[in-house]
Amino acid sequence: MNIELIKEKVRLVKLSHEGKSIIEIFRDLNFVIGYLDDNYPYINETKGCNIKTTKLRAVLLNPNLCENELIEVLTHELGHVYVHPNINTFKIHEIDPVWVKHLELEADTFASEYLLDDDIFEKYIDLSFEQLASKLGISTHLVMLKFNNLSNDKKKELEEIYINNYSLFNSI
Repeated sequence: MNIELIKEKVRLVKLSHEGKSIIEIFRDLNFVIGYLDDNYPYINETKGCNIKTTKLRAVLLNPNLCENELIEVLTHELGHVYVHPNINTFKIHEIDPVWVKHLELEADTFASEYLLDDDIFEKYIDLSFEQLASKLGISTHLVMLKFNNLSNDKKKELEEIYINNYSLFNSI
C-alpha cells in the first residue's frame, strides 16, 4: 500500500469537492446511493459496496447501519472509487480473501485520511484512541490507522507532547 498515493488522492478529492459532504461528492460523481436488499448473500458481512457499470454507478449500504457508521462507510466506499476505480466491491467476496483484505485496508486508509486531519492527535492530546473515536463518531480502527500512517518524526513529536503533558499532570 502506498500511503503517500492515498494521501494525495484524498488531498485532490478535498480540493476538487471543497466544502461538500460525502453524499454531495457521490452525487457529483453521478452515483446513486441506495440500500442492500436483505436477500443479498453477504448482508451480514457487508456494511457497503459500490457498483460501476456503463449504465449504473451506485453505492449500496447495509440498511442496519447507524448514522455514524453511514459517513464512515460512505467515505470507505469513496476510497474504493478513487483508489480502486476498476473494481466493483459488490462482488468483492468472490475475490481472493488476501486480495480483499488489501483492498479493504486501502479503502479504510483513504477513509482515515479523509476524516481525520493530520493535526488531530495534537488537538486532542489528552484523549485515548477510543475516546477520540467516540468523540468524532468514527471507529477506533480508523483512528489507529491514521496514527500508524503518520511519519515517524510526527509520532515522536506526539510522544514527547504526551509525555510532557502526562508528567505535568502527575506532578500536581
